[in-house]
Amino acid sequence: MTYSTTQYNRVSQAIHWVSALLIIGMIPLGLVMHELPDGTQKQVMYNVHVAVGMIVIVVTAFRLVWLAFHHWPEPLPKLSSLRLKFLTATHVFLYIALVLALLSGIMTVLASGLTPVPGVIRPEDIQDVLPRTIHDLMTKALILALVVHVVGVADYQIRKGDTLSRMGISVFRKNS
Repeated sequence: MTYSTTQYNRVSQAIHWVSALLIIGMIPLGLVMHELPDGTQKQVMYNVHVAVGMIVIVVTAFRLVWLAFHHWPEPLPKLSSLRLKFLTATHVFLYIALVLALLSGIMTVLASGLTPVPGVIRPEDIQDVLPRTIHDLMTKALILALVVHVVGVADYQIRKGDTLSRMGISVFRKNS
């Protein structure tokens, strides 16, 4: 296994970007599907939401196992200890909010007496149960954490150095 002290390995990079794309795609889907009138389009969107959510669960589980057994790169250079603590807290919060959003989504379906199998979910059958409230809160917390994460990455990239190449995007690399 090759080990770099400055960037994540290719598998970690791929998992990160697959997760990011799936999660970012889920956000507008989740927000729009609630506003649609009952009908086929709403049912399709709910079922796509459930299907993508199931994929995100598998990818997230794989990602957490992968990260547990593989080296992480050194902390970003030129990062104060306070910002390093904030970065770490943001990442931990991202994972917690993501896992709780995923689990509460599945629990919402189960608590409504349904099976979390895409293609069979009818939006009108989803009940107003406690996991649904938790899902709503956790998805909002996840969106907030994602915004903080992206702003932090952009800020560091612009002001201090090259953080994007650690995740496989070297097009914005700063020459030191």
